[in-house]
Amino acid sequence: MSRHPILLLMVMCLFLVRVAPVHAALDAKTGDEFTVYFSTHLSGTSGDYEDYYEDEDEWRHYQLTSINGSVATWVMTRNYTFSSSDGESYTEDTQHLFYVDTVTRRYLNSTYDAPSSYATYYSFDFIWFQIDPNVEPGDKIMILGHEYTVKGVTTVFTDAIAAFKAIEVTLPGAVDHVRDPEYDPSGLLRISFTESYYFDPITGYFVASAYSAYVVTSVGDFEWTELGAVQEHSYPLEADMAARYQRIVIYLGVVCSPVVLIVGAIKYSKARWRKEVDRALDIISGRVPVPAPDKTSVAPTLWDPLTLDYSSLLENPPATQPLDLAPGVFVVTEPDNRVVVVATQQEKRLENVVLEFRDETLRVLYRLALGLLESGTLEYERLKEIHPDLLEYVHPVAEPGARDDLVYEKFMSAEFKGARLLAGRVKRGKMRDEFLQEVDALANESADILARRKVLDYSLGQAPLTPTAHAMKLRQVLRFSPSSVLMVGDDDLLSISLARRGVEVTLVEIDPYTCALVTLIARSEGLPIRVVQCDLRDPLPIDIGVFDLFVADPDFTIEAFALFLSRGLSGIRTGGIGLINFEATRSQAYRAEYLLERLNVEVLSKPQEMWSYVVLSNVVATGGHVSAKYVSVDYSKRVCLAEAPYRSVMFVIRKNPETMVALPPDATLMAPDSVIYDL
Repeated sequence: MSRHPILLLMVMCLFLVRVAPVHAALDAKTGDEFTVYFSTHLSGTSGDYEDYYEDEDEWRHYQLTSINGSVATWVMTRNYTFSSSDGESYTEDTQHLFYVDTVTRRYLNSTYDAPSSYATYYSFDFIWFQIDPNVEPGDKIMILGHEYTVKGVTTVFTDAIAAFKAIEVTLPGAVDHVRDPEYDPSGLLRISFTESYYFDPITGYFVASAYSAYVVTSVGDFEWTELGAVQEHSYPLEADMAARYQRIVIYLGVVCSPVVLIVGAIKYSKARWRKEVDRALDIISGRVPVPAPDKTSVAPTLWDPLTLDYSSLLENPPATQPLDLAPGVFVVTEPDNRVVVVATQQEKRLENVVLEFRDETLRVLYRLALGLLESGTLEYERLKEIHPDLLEYVHPVAEPGARDDLVYEKFMSAEFKGARLLAGRVKRGKMRDEFLQEVDALANESADILARRKVLDYSLGQAPLTPTAHAMKLRQVLRFSPSSVLMVGDDDLLSISLARRGVEVTLVEIDPYTCALVTLIARSEGLPIRVVQCDLRDPLPIDIGVFDLFVADPDFTIEAFALFLSRGLSGIRTGGIGLINFEATRSQAYRAEYLLERLNVEVLSKPQEMWSYVVLSNVVATGGHVSAKYVSVDYSKRVCLAEAPYRSVMFVIRKNPETMVALPPDATLMAPDSVIYDL
């Protein structure tokens, strides 16, 4: 190995650099082609646009196909990708044919075949990619009504090292008033911008561009930047070798060492994450045994929910006055085998009751939480035996499964209206108003549904979505207009909202209370919901069916992600859609993406968004443990309902013929709770 690695690297760079000879002015010729990459970013700064962003990536390939007299025929192929903080994302592939005057380099308007709406906005971007290279410093060029000044020849970089001589044409400062109702309900935007374009001094072809704008609207302001650079070209460009060598030396001396360390660390981390995913897939598929738990760690001993058949909770409905939990009271199952009856109401202070875990205790409390207890029965007397204070938590209701009005009012308060969740999602005038009205209406319905849930099983990682988050997820599902949906777990009660809209829903859920509550509501409203109480580690029922779409929100372990994904993919048809959430940290998102890649699952989009969950929290913070969506609570102190925002990735995926399922539907996963649950 050479003892002078820097010298060796510089010599290698000389062979990699494409050097262009110096030519006289070069006319365009048939076969000329080049590819340009544009990166655009919109960042909101105030008003409705605060926290909002848009990102655009665009590749344009230009090819000169023929020259007939003074008319040159060009074909431009465009690949465009858009994403925004409101969850919108799409890809667009288009091709444009147009004609350019070979003398003036101006495009011929009458022959421009792009959509008419592009004519003003894109005429420079798409067409004005070549100038007369014989211009002199100080010359003026009119583009779209603005007078650009030729600054002369300078150096421009198209990537970290590639440097070229280029003619700089600049507009130091300008103001446009543009009518665009998409970004302003009044339709009028004030755009203050500076713009520089760089053209090859030999051919006059585009080399690079830099655009920076500040946009003022009636509802808020945002910054807009766009950088463009040529990536490939069939013609020579005048390289600035001195600038390249100087940049190489700078990178070698200042940047390369820490970059090498960072890149090495990233590569090592990614290799380790891939290895963890490979190991998880081996465990899920049964190729390797589940590792023994670490004896030095204290893993929670979780109860088996299958020991409590949900259908038994619905037996013997009350013949007279139904009894339910008092307003604001919840039953909580903790990972450490505690059952807690929690009072969150403010006007009457009830002590939180911590009970020793027993299946029969849970059965009686779950039936009470469903509004299925009746005074004078053995179950009612059992409440006194469990704890003498429990009768303070009993409340008569009109019917089983009734809404808790106190919780509903809490959900309808400003605290739970999801201001942080909605921030930045839609920021475009009339669209924003319509969006907020739709979400608000859905959230009101969601609050009515979620106020019926009176049990939280933290041992299963349950944390229901808030009404606004519930509404947002419902919108995501309905975008695909499914006629049938498989819910792989549903502590959010999304099944109810979907079935109310005529969607046939099958719910696969381990929690007996959730199964019973969904069944109770479905029966009372005549909803098309089938409930299957099942541990996802066990085989799916043979008659589970085939669905258009599945929804899953697993605990944040890669094994849980693989398990829920397997069950969801097993239930949908080829071409069917899946919506599955996972933690948005860099390591977790990478693990999930790599797992999807391993299984040949097509990822349609993967927006990282803020979601919010309903949790119990101490009124005065205790500094307790926080893990994912779970917050530890000191039940000896006052407890309230709280909103817990958490960022996660929603992978929108499609099942293709090549897609593999890690755990077949008839297979069993022999993995303990400590592998599946993130507690």
